[in-house]
Amino acid sequence: MEMSREKCITCKADTPYHLSTDIEYRSHYVEGAGQLCKECWNDYFEDDDKVLMISEKIIKDNPNNYTLGEKVRSIYNKLTK
Repeated sequence: MEMSREKCITCKADTPYHLSTDIEYRSHYVEGAGQLCKECWNDYFEDDDKVLMISEKIIKDNPNNYTLGEKVRSIYNKLTK
């Protein structure tokens, strides 16, 4: 029986890693988010762009786009000081 492959969290393509492979032995893994395929990793991290993750709770607690934007900007400002 073949073991299931981890899917890319963005494009849902199979990655080279089995679900049971420890994250210490993987490439393109984003802790707290999941596994990316090489192509999506390159799309997200090209040109040394930083990727900041926002929790689903913050999004749900700020259903208005204006207040969500303010919250995201506030978090960004705290992280970049």
